[in-house]
Amino acid sequence: MFRKNVWKSSLFALGGLAVSFFVGLVPTAVADSRVGLHAPTGLMAATVTRDIDGDTMQVRIGPKTETVRMLLIDTPEQVDPKTPVEPYAREASAYAKRLLPVGKRVWLQEGHPGHTRDKYGRLLAYVWITSTDLYNRDVVDQGLARVAYVYAPNTDYLAQLEAAQNDAKWHHRGIWSIPGYVTSQGFNLDVAQKWLQAHSSSNRSSSGEDETSHGGFPVSSSSGGKNSSVGIGNAGFPPPSQTNSNASSPDWGSAVGPSTSVSPDPSTPVGRAPASDTAEGQSSITVISSDLNVQRGGYASVTIQTTPGALGTIEVDYKTGPSHASGLEPKTADSSGRITWEWRVGSSTTAGQWPVTIAVGGQSITLTLSVS
Repeated sequence: MFRKNVWKSSLFALGGLAVSFFVGLVPTAVADSRVGLHAPTGLMAATVTRDIDGDTMQVRIGPKTETVRMLLIDTPEQVDPKTPVEPYAREASAYAKRLLPVGKRVWLQEGHPGHTRDKYGRLLAYVWITSTDLYNRDVVDQGLARVAYVYAPNTDYLAQLEAAQNDAKWHHRGIWSIPGYVTSQGFNLDVAQKWLQAHSSSNRSSSGEDETSHGGFPVSSSSGGKNSSVGIGNAGFPPPSQTNSNASSPDWGSAVGPSTSVSPDPSTPVGRAPASDTAEGQSSITVISSDLNVQRGGYASVTIQTTPGALGTIEVDYKTGPSHASGLEPKTADSSGRITWEWRVGSSTTAGQWPVTIAVGGQSITLTLSVS
């Protein structure tokens, strides 16, 4: 009996070690990079006037124009005419133009006092698209930027950005699809070119054209599936991870500066764009079913049809601000192009009609949730 118990104990111990080892192999990417992401009050409203690349843009703040260098991120470069375009530089730039088009109103969270500008005089900031959508995190999550230039005290969202980077790395998205391309010092173009030459025979477009003829590199889908060869010259890039440029943003509190305001422009249209106006590469959104007339404490739901594999987000804005209910997380459309969200309306939610904004691949629609 004693030997049998010892044998059982040994088995349990070995099993525990195996589980511990396996857990140790699981990447930290399983952490939700959006946890804790909510814009503080007192941000500075700005209007985009020019996208320079994936991590730098120009904005208008009142009568003044500023160049903004986004905190904690670094995207591949394409602006220096003396050096070759780095892989995924054009994708990163195109992604910025999609989420931050000229004329787009954004909210800037400056660096801490005494650390608001870099050595070139550029304004250091986090760029908020909505109260829960941080561009700095989005571009890292898509595999189009690395976490870099980490200097205290401007490390407010470092944990979230590192979680997004781990996820992009684990799924080999964008810059992480080329082994050795991303380094602690930046991007190794020589490694990328050698990798491309070694894999050029397998990178053929559907038309039979060699992708290397225009500097193509594979871009992983945001769902973490197999790489699809997309030419950089064709601006192939994953769908944006958050709301599109036409969606109005919530009122987050007082703005900084006498001529700025964080209230969204009431004339900005919100809803589905006509099919004829949908740009190539954007995803249409069709509501298949919904249950948006609920009592407090009940469950609401909505199902949409869109492009298979596209990433969709949903935001429910109550009187107190955006809902953080379970079930409202970003989701990827299944093979039939469907996404379903279901969430519980709190028992203390104020009765009334509240906007529900759904965004997928550069398009958005706004529905109405009626709570009684």
